[in-house]
Amino acid sequence: MLSRFEHFDYGHQINSYGMIELSKLFSIEQEKFIDILIEIIPEKINSLNSAVIFNLVSLIKGKLKPIENEELITWILNKWNVKIGYAQTVKTLYYL
Repeated sequence: MLSRFEHFDYGHQINSYGMIELSKLFSIEQEKFIDILIEIIPEKINSLNSAVIFNLVSLIKGKLKPIENEELITWILNKWNVKIGYAQTVKTLYYL
């Protein structure tokens, strides 16, 4: 799934239906599919936008406990803040 992930990432959204259908085609059980998505998120977080992240979290939220959902969202926001902070620093340095 990881090697094909970019085929489902349209930049502004993710083709979650296509991902689910591909998992069914290869007889991947839903729980295993969600485990795969959980593995993909950390590897792709820096290239995903908010809509894609929201879609991925929506797909996996049923497997996670409420506290795990909170931890995931906190982790995502922390990763994003680092990315945004870095981009702002680069932009500031450019204009100096």
